[in-house]
Amino acid sequence: AVWLKLVWASLNLEPSDSPRARFHYPFQAMQALAVIWTHAGLRGNEIVRLRLGCARAQDDAIVDDAGVSVAPGTLCYLDVPAGKTFTAFSKPLAAAVKLYVDAWTAVRPEQAAVVDEFTGERAKLLFQYRGAPISNDVLNRTVIPMLCAKAGVPRHDTRGRITSHRGRASAATALANAPQGMTLLDLMTWCGHRNPQST
Repeated sequence: AVWLKLVWASLNLEPSDSPRARFHYPFQAMQALAVIWTHAGLRGNEIVRLRLGCARAQDDAIVDDAGVSVAPGTLCYLDVPAGKTFTAFSKPLAAAVKLYVDAWTAVRPEQAAVVDEFTGERAKLLFQYRGAPISNDVLNRTVIPMLCAKAGVPRHDTRGRITSHRGRASAATALANAPQGMTLLDLMTWCGHRNPQST
């Protein structure tokens, strides 16, 4: 129930929800970070390393093994960059993710490429501002407290503080436990794991 409230909060943030004293980035960037965190099941360092243009629309209908069709525009695809221990991959997400990524991209200032600290390559990062990557700490120090306040939930629960990695686990758990949820192998691929034991 807490996770669903945080998902709702990410989709309904308003500029007035930002903590003024610590809000150093444009609101659209913070909302895109929030929506990706609640929807994509990514590690914090994967989120802040996403490339400009990483969200692609689902242009064609998808038919699953049971013959159920997913209409075009229902989903989007998020391209996750390679890391030190995994290759680049794409994952399907709700189309809402692309809407918020596009809203940030529309106002994101043009900037030169920066060096990806994991791969060493130069790239234009989605979450880059004033010539520097947005810090991974922004998720835990700004975005998550802002979502908790918006959702009216505490920042700590019986398992401890709500962190960026707790969000990854919550998103994966929600997909596994949904009616007709993902199989273990599908979820492993979606999470970018190489070993099902990790999932």
